[in-house]
Amino acid sequence: MRNNPLTAAGSRELKRPHPIAPKVREAVRLMVYGRLDDSDSKPLSFIEAARIAGVAPDHMRRYLDRPDVRALLFRERRAFRAAICAGNEGALADVRDKCANAMARVQAVRALQELNEADGPPDARSAAGPGITINIVNAKPREAPPDTIDARPSRTIAAPCVTLPEPAPSPDMNPIFKP
Repeated sequence: MRNNPLTAAGSRELKRPHPIAPKVREAVRLMVYGRLDDSDSKPLSFIEAARIAGVAPDHMRRYLDRPDVRALLFRERRAFRAAICAGNEGALADVRDKCANAMARVQAVRALQELNEADGPPDARSAAGPGITINIVNAKPREAPPDTIDARPSRTIAAPCVTLPEPAPSPDMNPIFKP
């Protein structure tokens, strides 16, 4: 009897992903950047963007379930954030130089310094590289040593002995528990 190796039913050829349709690309751009003729550049909902781009809303919803379309959406959003954040340093410098509020000026200086440090070389502690990092974390805080009471005090205190009267039994007391 001859044992043949198991083979996969599918093809071993790598399949290229289907390209994203130009209308869907346009709808994604409208969802991120808004219309070009809009002075506010207000982003559109996917239904409005699909209608303007010429895609049916139900088809657009299915396209948004695809990983390649979602990756395109995330790339466009990242590029949009980079574009709008490009002027942050100038805005902070303007606040630092022209603002009458001293606290705002101090915060602008701090923010500029943090941005400058973030662009510098990576810190050796946060650099990712080969090796193992061991963090030792104490699960419980250290307990204080127990308080000890010496059986033989160094001095004695004389106090008068006071006897208290026995409490009177209450009438609703259960007879089982009477003393």
